[in-house]
Amino acid sequence: MKKYRFDQYRQEAQIDPFVLEVDDERSITIPAPTTDALLRLEEAGGTREKLTLLCGQAGPEVMDLLNDQPMHVMIAFLRDLAAHHRISLDRPPVGGTGASSS
Repeated sequence: MKKYRFDQYRQEAQIDPFVLEVDDERSITIPAPTTDALLRLEEAGGTREKLTLLCGQAGPEVMDLLNDQPMHVMIAFLRDLAAHHRISLDRPPVGGTGASSS
């Protein structure tokens, strides 16, 4: 019987944090979302909640940056953040709303 190692899953899942340079002196580091955050993302209702879940503890700081910006700034940021963390924003995670109920 083949055995699987949890440690191997963790090693293969290592992704460098997303580093957003705000200016020459300041940057915001956003680690990959946890499993819990990804599952809550599936249940989240609004864009603000989803953005906060994707950014984790950096969420409030990121929201402060984006609040007064044109919406396309947020869209470009989300696209880059998702691509960096290898997350599709176009489809729900495994077991999401597209899962079969039969």
